[in-house]
Amino acid sequence: PSAREVVAAKLSCLANGAGTGGAEALRSIFEDPRVSKAQRAAAWRGLLDREPSAAAERIIVVLDGNDPAFKQVALEAVASVQSRDLVPALCENLVTFDSATQTAVINAVALKGGAAAVPAVLASARSADAKVRSAAITALGSLPGNRETAMELAHLAAGAGADVAKLARHSLARLSGPGVDAIVLAGAAQSEPGLRAVFLEEIGLRSMTEGDPLLLKARADANASVRVAALQSLGDIAPASDQGAILAWAIDAANAREVARALRALVNVTRRNPDAAIRDRPVVEAVDVGSASVRLRLLPVLPRLGDAAAAACAGRMALEPAPEVAAAAAAILVNWPEGAALEQLVEAAERSGLAEVRATALQGAMKVVERRRAKPAAEPSDLVARLLAASKDASARRQLVFLLGRGSSDSALA
Repeated sequence: PSAREVVAAKLSCLANGAGTGGAEALRSIFEDPRVSKAQRAAAWRGLLDREPSAAAERIIVVLDGNDPAFKQVALEAVASVQSRDLVPALCENLVTFDSATQTAVINAVALKGGAAAVPAVLASARSADAKVRSAAITALGSLPGNRETAMELAHLAAGAGADVAKLARHSLARLSGPGVDAIVLAGAAQSEPGLRAVFLEEIGLRSMTEGDPLLLKARADANASVRVAALQSLGDIAPASDQGAILAWAIDAANAREVARALRALVNVTRRNPDAAIRDRPVVEAVDVGSASVRLRLLPVLPRLGDAAAAACAGRMALEPAPEVAAAAAAILVNWPEGAALEQLVEAAERSGLAEVRATALQGAMKVVERRRAKPAAEPSDLVARLLAASKDASARRQLVFLLGRGSSDSALA
């Protein structure tokens, strides 16, 4: 056999626990310059397990060097080598490594875990190097949490650039440890607006349902960002019992972002009600009795609820005399999910007092019928016939006659 094959056989025996050479045999392979680098690295890796007391020092030396092959082996070993000195030694020497090595070490100690790594990783979260800083912020979410870590992540989420802030929010959402939940709740209850917005959003990201009263209370806050963050979390975790409060918030909101978040929260909370027969009722009643501005604000909620009661409400709005309300309702009916508001569109095409709305409803209904191709017996011929009777436009009537021809009912033939 070749010398390479002999070394490979020795490494295989040592890896399987056979042979008597042990550490000395591995050391002789590692120190032999005639052996290939890959085999020397394998021997060096075996020494880390055979002599754990020296593992930390050996790994630090390699990480301080410039050999990428050995560095890769050393980084892999961080997660598996059993040495109490390893993580403290890595943290002590972290800033002496080059940027790429710092990043890799931070990722490795995050996988290994342990509170010993927290101070060094926390310091790296303030690094001037963007890659090191990002790795540290991400790693903090996997390490044991404490007040200092939680506040550092919150400050980064509130005041850093968009990319860093996003990483910090996600790490804070994953952070665990004694008192972390209490820190989030305390910050959501009372802190400066930027931090309060972060902590209010974290209530939702961390699924802390006990924070629901704080979220509802934020409606009275003077800062729009605080209100928007609270609504974001309400959309994520609020129970169905909050529907009335969120509906009132959505109606009264003045800020555009706040309105969007309030409507999202309203849809989510309404859907959480298991009683499908009544869950839409508060929203539908608010649309039915509301002013034109309230109707225009709440109309986009109806198709997101998507059931029969919501479609019927939108249909009633399409028959309103107020042009802006009727036009908005007709446009919503045209784009109703799965074309399920076809009957309401037909009624608007027949009965609306506004020519523009009738035209929109007619064209929209025709598009729905064209898209919803069915078996001849299942074609909505009765509805198409009603559209034909309601239309005076020759082009539209030709298309409607064609659509009637897709049916096989006696009414379509008539």
